[in-house]
Order: sequence, then C-alpha cells, then structure tokens
Amino acid sequence: MAERKRGVDEDDAGRMRREAWEAREARRRRGRVLRAFLGVVVLGVLAGLGIVYKDQLMALLKQKSQQQASAPKPPPPPPPAAAQRAPAPPAPPPPPAVETAKAVVPEAKPRAVAAIDDDAAKALIVQGKALVEELEFGKAAALFKDAARKQVSPPVKTEASAWARKAEQFDLATRHVTVSKFAAADTSYIVQMTDGREFQGLKKSENDDALVLQVIPPENPATLGESSWPLPKSEIARVTEVARKVRQEEFLQVLGQLESSVTPNIQRSTDYYDLVYVSKRLGLAKECLTFLNRAFNGWAEREPDPYVGESFRKERIRRTIDQCSLMLATGRAKHFVIAELNKLLKTFPDYQVAQDEVEAFKIQVLGKVKDDFRSTLKEVKKPAVAAVPAKKADAKLQTAKEMASEGEQIEFVVDNGGVQGHGAAAAIVEQANVKYDEGMRLYRGYKQGKMGNNAANNKTLKEAMVFLESAVALYDEALRKEPANKAVLDRQTEANMIVYACKKYQTL
Repeated sequence: MAERKRGVDEDDAGRMRREAWEAREARRRRGRVLRAFLGVVVLGVLAGLGIVYKDQLMALLKQKSQQQASAPKPPPPPPPAAAQRAPAPPAPPPPPAVETAKAVVPEAKPRAVAAIDDDAAKALIVQGKALVEELEFGKAAALFKDAARKQVSPPVKTEASAWARKAEQFDLATRHVTVSKFAAADTSYIVQMTDGREFQGLKKSENDDALVLQVIPPENPATLGESSWPLPKSEIARVTEVARKVRQEEFLQVLGQLESSVTPNIQRSTDYYDLVYVSKRLGLAKECLTFLNRAFNGWAEREPDPYVGESFRKERIRRTIDQCSLMLATGRAKHFVIAELNKLLKTFPDYQVAQDEVEAFKIQVLGKVKDDFRSTLKEVKKPAVAAVPAKKADAKLQTAKEMASEGEQIEFVVDNGGVQGHGAAAAIVEQANVKYDEGMRLYRGYKQGKMGNNAANNKTLKEAMVFLESAVALYDEALRKEPANKAVLDRQTEANMIVYACKKYQTL
C-alpha cells in the first residue's frame, strides 16, 4: 500500500512539474511575442525618424567622416637604436615629371593649321573685293562666306563675315539693274543727218541703202528702251565712231549733274536709289559702289542702313504700286496693269514682300474698279523721243528719278468738266474738286521728280496725300446727298487709287 501511495504521489508531482513547465513556456512565448512586437514598434519609430531627419543625419555622418579623415595620423613608432645610429641611405632623385607633362601638349600643330586657313581665307577675301569693284556682288558674297566658314583666326573671320553681309546687301539692292548695252559696247556711233538732226546709238545693221541704228536719247543715256531707226544713207552727212572710254567720260559728267541736284538734302538710304540705278546702268562701277557705301554706312549725321538691299527692293515695289495706281486712274485697261504687276514678280521672284503687295493691290484696288469705270484724268501721250532728236548740246537732261523710272512717267491733266454736283451736293463737289486739283498738282510734281531732290519730292508726296484725302471725304459727303452721281463716284475712285499709292510710300 505504501509503495502504491508513493507511486501516486510521484505521478502527481510529475504532473505538477509538467504543468509548471508548460506555464513557464507559455509565459516565455508571450514574452518573446511582446518583445518582438515592441522591437517592431521601435524599429518603425526609428525608421520614421530616419526618414524625417535623413538630411540632418547624412550631414552629421559626412561631417564625422571628414573629421576622421582630417585627423592627424599617429606618428610611427621610433626606430630601434641600431637603426637610429645607422646612416640613412640617400634618397633617389625625383623623376622629371614636369618635362614629361610639357611634352604631352603639342601647341605648334593647331597654330600651323590655323595659319594655313588664314592664308586661304585672305586670298578669298582679296578675290571677293576685286569682284565687288566690278559690281559682281553675288559672286563676291559667295567667296566671302566661303572664307568665313574656314578654320581661321577671329580677325580674319570677322573681316570675311562683314564683307559677306555687305556684298549680299549690295547684290539684293542692285540685282534687278543691268548695265545697258550702250554703256557696255566697245564702240557707239553719232550719225549726223543733212537736215541737222543727230542720232546716237549702236549700229544694228547696214546695207547699201540704210544704216539701222538703235537710237539712245541724249536726255537719258541710261534708257531701257531699244528703239531702232533705219537711216537712209542718202540723208547721212557724217558717221562718227565713239569709243567706250569717251562715253564713260560723258557719263561721268551726266552723273555729276544728277548728283549735285540730289545729294544736298538726302534724308534716307533710298534717296540714293536713283543715283545707284543710273550709275550701274551707265557702267560706272566706282561711282555706283560709292553711292551704295554711303547708303550702307551712313553719311554726315545719318544712320547707316545695314539692310540697304531690303530698302532698295521696297523702293522698287513702291514705285510699281504707284505706277499701277496711276495707270488705273487714267483709264488704262486692267491687263496692262496686271502685266506690270507680273513684271514686278519676275523682278523679285523669291521676295515675299513683292508677292504680298501685288496680292494686296489686286484685292484692295484692282478688284474694286468696275468695268464701267470712266476716268476723269486725261493722259497726255508724248511723241517718241527719237522722232525729232535734238543735238546732244541742246538736249535737256532728265532728272535722276525720271531716268530710273523710265516707262513709269505718265503725263496727265485733270478734267473737271463732267464732275459736278446737283442741288445740295453742288457746293460740296466744287470744294472737293479744288482739293483734288491741288493734290494732283503736287502729285504730278512728285512723279516727275523735279522738286530738286528726293527729300523735297517725298515731302511733296505727303502734302499731296493730305489734299487727296480731304477730296475723298468731300466726295463721300456729296454722294450721300446724291448717290446716283456716277461722275462723282468715279472721281472718288480715282482719288482713292492715288491715296493708296501715297500711303504705300509711308508704310511699306
């Protein structure tokens, strides 16, 4: 019994020990879980703080590493006494590092290449300048640009680029002007007739009966026209050959007279347009280049015009628009006007401004002229210049503007006979006619270019526009009172055409 009771007690004690162990293990697991949870929480907090204070921590760590790197290293331990007593071996000499570094950078070779390109570029510049002297501006500009593209020193590049810009502008300014055949020919002729008439020009052909001469009017040796006349040999008293050099001297005298009448009051670069035009037509290269340089570089207190090519092309466009306006106003058929506009487009085929202005004129002026329009201006037809030529000594020289605008000069007179109002419109139309007469008188003087110089001509044009705009307003007032008065409507249409041309000189 005692043994059985002792065995029971041992079983109970073992069970109690197991239960106590299991309880301890449960407590340990709970502790580990709690510690793990707390660890996760702490790590999360630290990670959050690290994100928030990342920049400050990185700066602190960097500062600490720099301090460690800059901290002086501890001195090496002293050598043993035997080593201190032994004499130190001599240090080997340092390698010649400086000489080796200098030898790596070759300076001479690039300088040699640049020098070679400079010489080539300078040769192109010299060739280009020679072409400029011959008025071959397009070819010269190409050479200057080629020189500027080379590997050259800054001074050479600057010179080549400057010449390229100038030559290109001169080319744009004069490309539409050609040297006349009369100026370029080696020999011309003066033919004196038995009746005292005198002709000058180029021989076209000759046979036993007649000499056909391309006649050049003495009042305009720069003419664009080519009028040929068969001169019966039975009526020829003398034929004199004239060398090109002699003609050039005569042209210089003509140009001198034109210059003296134009230059005193020049205000802008385009005031040189006529002199440039005439001098190139006459083959006077040096003088033409002088006028171009004045316009490009400026003169006296006038500002330079680095875009003289643009300015001269616009001047040509303005004159064509002006010519076409007057052609319509004097009753010319529309197809003649369209031909002039097309000629302008051929003159400047790649110039957008010309295309825009032609299109604007067709819409704003040409398109508004009705088929039943009747002009109140009467064009005065001039006889052919060479029909009864005077001697050169008696010929009255044209102005520079007349020479440069040959074919654009339309002579006209104002006819107010049919332009009348009735009733309440009568007095208004009469006032408008007075304004119109004065405006057209000033405009006619501007067209002829006889005011002494271009500056005065431009001033006259502005004054003419003031009178013409007043006339347009008065005609409009009269038409409100008498809408069916077609003569007044046509007169107002005329005035608006001329006003349009005048405004283009101010805005284009």
